Amino acid sequence: MVGCDPLVDFDGAYLPAWLIAGGVGLACSFLLSFILSRLGIAKYLWPRTLVHIAMFVMFTMICWLILYVD
Repeated sequence: MVGCDPLVDFDGAYLPAWLIAGGVGLACSFLLSFILSRLGIAKYLWPRTLVHIAMFVMFTMICWLILYVD
């Protein structure tokens, strides 16, 4: 049952891995949002809130798959 919820030791504090994956996903979605707005593409993404939530979920799942799936 230990493999179901991996914990990451970060400077002596044990953090759940989903928290780190969510933080990386949030940072990547902010970065992509900034890049899209600088390129002028963001104005074509009309359900903006839905697009940002989808980017957050996508980057979180990608981070989880790359780092924590054995």
